[in-house]
Amino acid sequence: MTKLMRCKCTCVVIFFATMAVAAQGQVFTTILGFNGSDGAVPQAGLVQGKDGNLYGTTTEGGASNNCNYGCGTVFQITADGSRIRLHSFCSQSGCPDGYDPSAGVIQDTDGNFYGTTGFGGASSTNCPAGCGTIFRITSKGALTTIHTFDWTDGYLPLGLVQSVDGDFYGITIYGGSTACNNDAFAGCGTVFKITRHGTFTSLHNFDLGDGAYPYSALIQATDGNFYGQTTTGGHSGTLCQSTGCGTVFRMAGAGTLTTLHYFVGSDGSEPLGATSGLGWQLLWDDCRGRGKLLRHGLQDGEKRIVLYRSQFR
Repeated sequence: MTKLMRCKCTCVVIFFATMAVAAQGQVFTTILGFNGSDGAVPQAGLVQGKDGNLYGTTTEGGASNNCNYGCGTVFQITADGSRIRLHSFCSQSGCPDGYDPSAGVIQDTDGNFYGTTGFGGASSTNCPAGCGTIFRITSKGALTTIHTFDWTDGYLPLGLVQSVDGDFYGITIYGGSTACNNDAFAGCGTVFKITRHGTFTSLHNFDLGDGAYPYSALIQATDGNFYGQTTTGGHSGTLCQSTGCGTVFRMAGAGTLTTLHYFVGSDGSEPLGATSGLGWQLLWDDCRGRGKLLRHGLQDGEKRIVLYRSQFR
């Protein structure tokens, strides 16, 4: 990938952190280590199911030989620390169920888990290895692919968030608009909605002018709108030259997108992640380590952008 390099942090163990009431520090307990056949390189966090068990994904490992290091898994950890491999991706030629589920899973109110794979599914000219999938999986391991991307509606989805209306919303890093076709991974990225039954709606195609390459899951705020960021695009003629330094945006559930902030380099660039704060506050960070945090919020009905310097160089 030319503009945006995907990074993987190799994790070989999963651990819990517990703290006694009177203790001054944390006590870490390793409960399992992956061995490859049951998964490798878990990249996303865990989610606790309604049954009390923990669920997650690994981007590599598993039973499939169709990828160099395995195609990824969905796993379960029981209360006693036992691990169960629920699904190995790409057990069939062509990977119709996808591979590289790097964003983890979330549990719906129906008890099932939903997630995405970055690759696999139907192939296209711009993504011959497949553009990615959205899947549903039960706690017993029965997996159903509910959507396969075809580049026109997105390429390389990266996680889901469930709205208060019960539908799922997400982004794809690539695909959609042809405005970024000078990149080897064509397309500027998209925002989409999908129901638990698989009804898919494309909400927005980024066009570089309003941003490109969103790289983390959306956040739904208390106002009902979704917030996110793009790692590049926006205003040209900045310190990031013609591509732009990235944006922060708001999107209504119906698909209306409003750009809230254009990064210009001096205030940060290529925002990669977001966390929800108290009230209306949302925080973005800067992948270049420039010590910038962006807080966006509402105060007395007015838009407010405040930049903070932090000490994390």
